[in-house]
Amino acid sequence: MASVRLFIAADLGADLKQQLVACQRHLRDGFPDVKWVHAEAMHLTLQFLGDTPRERLDELCLAVVPAAAGATPLTCTVRGVGVFPGVRRPAVVWAGISSGGAALGQLAVRVRDGLAAAGFVTDPRPFSAHITLGRVRQNARVSPRAVEDVLKRWEEHDFGRMAVDQLTLYASTLTPSGPLYESLRTWPLGRS
Repeated sequence: MASVRLFIAADLGADLKQQLVACQRHLRDGFPDVKWVHAEAMHLTLQFLGDTPRERLDELCLAVVPAAAGATPLTCTVRGVGVFPGVRRPAVVWAGISSGGAALGQLAVRVRDGLAAAGFVTDPRPFSAHITLGRVRQNARVSPRAVEDVLKRWEEHDFGRMAVDQLTLYASTLTPSGPLYESLRTWPLGRS
């Protein structure tokens, strides 16, 4: 039984991606050992599904229809930079969502609940609206003070607005140079 690694995301506009790439260039000093996400791969994940049997793709797509159709398009503000899980051992560098985050969270819950009701295994962690900018390499030497200094400079930076008017199902193929994403399906919000 062949499977495909899947996630459902909201896409970013070209202007926003440009702002985030410019930020990455400035962050390199505080984060010297990070694998930065390329602009074409930037997105906001609403639900990660992982390896899913290919023969369940149609069923998965049907399960997302009510969540997308019952939602209205929204706009979020992308603001600030942070790290998961914390400055002592950062693993992920991200840009945050300020206004619109609650509506985005409600959309993520609708998607998760629809998939779970159809029998798909969903990510049990609470949704945290963010855009991954880079992943800190394992065993990287990180100075918590340097990380704090960099984050302080960017904590209130406004990257711009993000219109969320559709959901996209992506297949992710892991390669040595980074993941490759293929769009498999889109669902406009507020339409069946």
